[in-house]
Amino acid sequence: MHQHVIWQVTHIFFLILLFSFVFLFFFVLAFFIFLEYSFIIAFFFVLAFFFIVLFNVLFLFMCTHLTLNWTNPNNPF
Repeated sequence: MHQHVIWQVTHIFFLILLFSFVFLFFFVLAFFIFLEYSFIIAFFFVLAFFFIVLFNVLFLFMCTHLTLNWTNPNNPF
């Protein structure tokens, strides 16, 4: 039971770390892009950013709900 809690905490921690790096990278890129006033490129970066977020959420969902069986007490994870 404690192992499940540890894995949940590490998943949440790594997700927050990943999202913070993605947000930082996106805002630095957007800052330099908006300085150049090329809004079309900025629009594509915003689109790519949302696709990255969507992929991360789907990947975390797959990791937590498909590969880990929460009801199995003999699960090593």
